[in-house]
Amino acid sequence: MSRSTFLRFMSLSGIFASILQIIGCFLPFTIWRDGLNQTTSSADSLWMSMIHSITRPITPFMFFDAMQFVLICLFPFSILIPLLISIDGLFGKQQRSFLRRGLVFALLGLLEVGIFAFFNFIFEGWCAPEAMSAADCDLIFPGMGFWLTSCGFLLLVGCFIVSNVLYREPVHG
Repeated sequence: MSRSTFLRFMSLSGIFASILQIIGCFLPFTIWRDGLNQTTSSADSLWMSMIHSITRPITPFMFFDAMQFVLICLFPFSILIPLLISIDGLFGKQQRSFLRRGLVFALLGLLEVGIFAFFNFIFEGWCAPEAMSAADCDLIFPGMGFWLTSCGFLLLVGCFIVSNVLYREPVHG
């Protein structure tokens, strides 16, 4: 397989990874289950988290809310910019600087999903002090959106790493 064909295949894989991320943003990212009767009490997607973070008023004294607002606003760019770079690569118009930027944005998105998942799932099995038994605790599980978004970002990072390794500047003679 020639180098340009393999680069186009990596671009196609990057487009597929971006589609996985977009679908994963709308599916449940976290699922809360009632510990007593094991029924799903609620589910939250990344899209709903973005909407709640953006519409919430920010006061000047809430530094962490301001950081969360900035990270939430950067999240769509971490999906769309690599998608546009992958589409550009599919038509054979890649440049190494664009591939590096795509890798940076893909790593940023993977970091954001990782941090969001860490803080969501660290409270799994956490009980309020007034809980009488483990059955009174709410359980938090990763939903389908978590798996699609994480796999999409991992695939995208892999595609950009391989594309950066295989890319060669055109020789102008």
